[in-house]
Amino acid sequence: MLEMQVLGSGPAVLMLHGSPQTSQSMMPLAMRLAKSHEVFLPDMPGYGASTPLDTPYSHTEVNERVVETLHSHDIQSCDIVCMSLGAYRAFGIALDGAISVGRIVALSPFAGLDDSEREGFGQLAAMLRNSESLEGAFGAMFVSRWFSGSTAPTDEIVSEALSWLHAAPPSVLADEMAAISKGEDLRQRLGGISVPVLLRVGESDLATSPAHVESIANALPHSTVQVVPGKGHLLILEDFDATVNATLEFLL
Repeated sequence: MLEMQVLGSGPAVLMLHGSPQTSQSMMPLAMRLAKSHEVFLPDMPGYGASTPLDTPYSHTEVNERVVETLHSHDIQSCDIVCMSLGAYRAFGIALDGAISVGRIVALSPFAGLDDSEREGFGQLAAMLRNSESLEGAFGAMFVSRWFSGSTAPTDEIVSEALSWLHAAPPSVLADEMAAISKGEDLRQRLGGISVPVLLRVGESDLATSPAHVESIANALPHSTVQVVPGKGHLLILEDFDATVNATLEFLL
């Protein structure tokens, strides 16, 4: 099972962080949700307090660990709030059906790669395996993808984002990127998700672009898209209050 924090009481909400990130990076949003919900914040394998997988990495195995952890708390149904790669997990969990999912709020969501994009992720995985840390060039790369085109993120926001680079060893992120490069493009199956989904994306997001999010929306039967002007990938930092309000309005 995964290490998981639980906050508040009320209807269950599962929060799924992105990569590199931990549940702690979603804590400010979780604390606001916990005023009206019981919030579950697991750390993915190898991140934060959770140990890495002891089997070859697969997103299916990770999702099974998430569900197992929820079942250990007697949770059989929940809403999901997720970010970036966390959306890939959320869509997979909803499609699998081992947990009944009510609504999904997906921030800067990712759902799969086009064939033309797979090679790049495989190359990134190879570079990460040969790196001892995510500082230096890797840090600059992530900051560029997170914030390019954003409206002047503050030094505090950039510093907080850079701290996420210590969330897991490079080898863990390499395993994830390698699995993504070879993994299923879930957009081919999103028609099987019949629940309401809110897709919220920054207008200048380079990591999961508005065009990518539009392709997700086109595949979902019941989706709402919100494009946030002047913001990049990290809406939980750059657009916190509006993101909280949009999330609560959609879930309540």
